[in-house]
Amino acid sequence: MVMHAYGVSMSNEWKRFEGRVLLDKFPLQKLLGSTSYSAVFLTESPPPQPKNIAVKLINPGGKADFQASLLQRASKLSHPNLLHLLPGGRCKLANIDLVFTFMEYAEEDLGRTLPDRPLSEKEAREMLGPVVDALSHIHSKGLAHSHIKPSNILSIGNQIKLSSDTVVPLGEHRPAYRPLDAYDAPEAATALVAGSSDVWSLGVTLVEALTQQAPASSSESQDDPSVPSTLPQPFLDIAQNCLRRDPLLRWTTAQIANYLNPTPTPVEVATPAVATPAVTVNDEKEKEAAKENPTPVQVAAPAAASVSAETRIEPAKEMWVDSNYCWVVVCKNNWFHRRPNIFNVHRIPLGQTDAVLPRPEIDKPFAVRCDECGKEYVYQPSGVLRYEMEVPGSFVPHPLFRDSLPTDQGESAPPPQPTQKIPPVRTLKRLVGLACLALIVAQFVLTNLPRLSADVSDPVRPNDLMAGMFHLDNKGWLPVYDVKAGCKVMRVDIPGARNTDAVEGTTVYFPESSAEILSPGQRMTVPCGRAIAIKPENRETAEIHAEMFFVVTYRPKWVWWHKSEKFPMETAKTDGGMWIWRSIPR
Repeated sequence: MVMHAYGVSMSNEWKRFEGRVLLDKFPLQKLLGSTSYSAVFLTESPPPQPKNIAVKLINPGGKADFQASLLQRASKLSHPNLLHLLPGGRCKLANIDLVFTFMEYAEEDLGRTLPDRPLSEKEAREMLGPVVDALSHIHSKGLAHSHIKPSNILSIGNQIKLSSDTVVPLGEHRPAYRPLDAYDAPEAATALVAGSSDVWSLGVTLVEALTQQAPASSSESQDDPSVPSTLPQPFLDIAQNCLRRDPLLRWTTAQIANYLNPTPTPVEVATPAVATPAVTVNDEKEKEAAKENPTPVQVAAPAAASVSAETRIEPAKEMWVDSNYCWVVVCKNNWFHRRPNIFNVHRIPLGQTDAVLPRPEIDKPFAVRCDECGKEYVYQPSGVLRYEMEVPGSFVPHPLFRDSLPTDQGESAPPPQPTQKIPPVRTLKRLVGLACLALIVAQFVLTNLPRLSADVSDPVRPNDLMAGMFHLDNKGWLPVYDVKAGCKVMRVDIPGARNTDAVEGTTVYFPESSAEILSPGQRMTVPCGRAIAIKPENRETAEIHAEMFFVVTYRPKWVWWHKSEKFPMETAKTDGGMWIWRSIPR
């Protein structure tokens, strides 16, 4: 049972397979529909020309070989109104033995349309004809469809397609793992598979397509289902003769096709009598001589030899091999485009592309005028789709998609568009702006390139904090100029002293602590000097806690302003009881 309708309820058991990869090359992107024993996923064909296709997974229980052989036979069916299958096989996902097959990806199906409205008389005729032709082809191959229903009548482009992945050989029992539903014939549960069962399902589908409701039928009653008398002809007679409870009384697909499109009776035209020439003796002698010595018969060349090369049948290709792709949007004027056919969806070509090129970068909505109805609508960039189609002869690319496909060397390139001249004033403004931007970036980089580091050595005299030596190193790649180093005392605490207030911070610059240039790798020594002007009365016992900044100002190379850096220092007492300065990491 195939569920191509996106509105079908999804089973959680099958949804967990989303994201897995089949055969290491087919990602299961999205669950399109599922039943208790099968599921259909959206996947993508392998490179170099990836294309959306569908893959069906079936859990046949112990009938895996039987189901695989059915799908193999179905893949050999070839009809323009049958959904094409590719030979599948067996696989294992999540430790479950499954059977799989690939099929064309259908964007529309009848099951999605009927909840909104029934088909008109013209739409029903356009749907029924191709379905009957496809069903006749299946029966001619010794198979039955076994599951005709609205969701298995699909549309690819403007062509009606009947699913082909549920076929069963005629004269055999229905697979036990397939449950029955409202579209199956009354004898489907017990009788052997027959083409008359498909005719019953077709009648149920036809009534539902025209009335949005399936005909009422009771398994206990032996009467034929009641078909609404309001159905237009010829659909009323077709439905009544399809829904016969006795399979022998149901019409065949040939009878349905003839009643839907009756063949005109040929008119006999009287032909004038032709005089028979008299037979002479010489004629009799020539006939006898011809019998004794027959001459070779000249056979005329068959008429098929004169058929032009355009009508020759091309060999079949894989479904994902194509050479004509376009960027398209779907016209929003459904009232206009769906009048002739409910499945008709008009795609407006925007530009040519191939199977691998990415979509042009569009960051805002854009307007497109339909080439058929003439209406103009606004589309979001996400509404642009890649679609296989031939562009019409009078096709003009949308301005945003003119460069969507590179021009081959053998093709003539479109004439170049005239270049718009930019006024000189605007050009000058742009150059000045770029120059200022480059200057700001350069100044920022040059300002932050210098790397200065400060350190402090032990004092020359024990416990004399003013005898310490500070060291300033240039560890960058560029020299710095106008270097000045000093100390700014932030806080001094002396417990036990009469004045417990912190000493106000002062900045002191030393004449000996300046340099015109500090080259990379060079060190500058700065004595502590008068950094702290308070001495404790008893150095050995007093506790001193001081914090200060080692302040350095300098001018980086190629920069006309000065930069200031602060290196924090604090007092610390060593294990030996000596007071020293210690750098605080910044």
